[in-house]
Amino acid sequence: MLRASAGLDAPKSSCVPETCVLRARVFSAVVGIGAVLLAVFALDSRGFAVAAALVMVAGAWEWAALLGWRGTARVGYLAWILAGIGGAGWLLTQGRGLPLFVAAALWWVAALVLLARWDPQRPVGRWTLALAGFLGLVPAWAALVWLHLLGPMWLMYLFGLVWVADSAAYFIGRSFGRRRLAPALSPGKTLEGLWGALAVVAAYAGLVAWWLRFGAVDGVYFVLLGLLAAMVSVEGDLVESMLKRRSGAKDSGRLIPGHGGALDRIDSLLAAAPVFVLGLQGLSRPLP
Repeated sequence: MLRASAGLDAPKSSCVPETCVLRARVFSAVVGIGAVLLAVFALDSRGFAVAAALVMVAGAWEWAALLGWRGTARVGYLAWILAGIGGAGWLLTQGRGLPLFVAAALWWVAALVLLARWDPQRPVGRWTLALAGFLGLVPAWAALVWLHLLGPMWLMYLFGLVWVADSAAYFIGRSFGRRRLAPALSPGKTLEGLWGALAVVAAYAGLVAWWLRFGAVDGVYFVLLGLLAAMVSVEGDLVESMLKRRSGAKDSGRLIPGHGGALDRIDSLLAAAPVFVLGLQGLSRPLP
């Protein structure tokens, strides 16, 4: 009563919920893009490896939570992922990173079976998903570090490819989508959005191949590799959706205002990065 009579009521927010969420999303996106550019171009490869490891650690922390692990179990899972990153780093220094990318590619093939057979009444086992997290996070970290060693622009190309695929699928699906891609896992995804995204990715990859002055064979191969990486990136998104459906969560966490958790931002990249790096080995033109 005293506060009211003295005119000390708390000011009402002039921001409606939708506007507040949009502002948070835009602010987080700007900060995130700045952080990515800083990590890619300002850090040396060791610094980038540490920065990428921190992102994967955040993803592992959320992954464990979505599995229902708390306390010691959650910390133990984090330690397992860190040990895997350490081992992957050693393999990279020895020039033996290829088995990591092969293992990741095999996992993403197996994940197609899990997605096709997904049943909310019979969810995938916790330990299977724990292994999936390891095979998703550790090889992806190694792939990002490998690309940074190859050259920051290769890393930016992959980031751009994943972003182009995701954005094109969203906007084209929203405008023209009729048939659901995976209604039980991600109702917002449509086949029309997927096909439209692949068309945009083909143009993006073709433009980059032209800029890099690839020959005809390597140019076609590079475009096909981009299409494969884009398709696998969708699979990464669906696997995370499966994990969230299993736990009843809307987002993987609350780390990024307006965007959810770390996994919500890197799920597509986890799948695309190792497959893209593995595919680069097939170019006839020597890499830098």
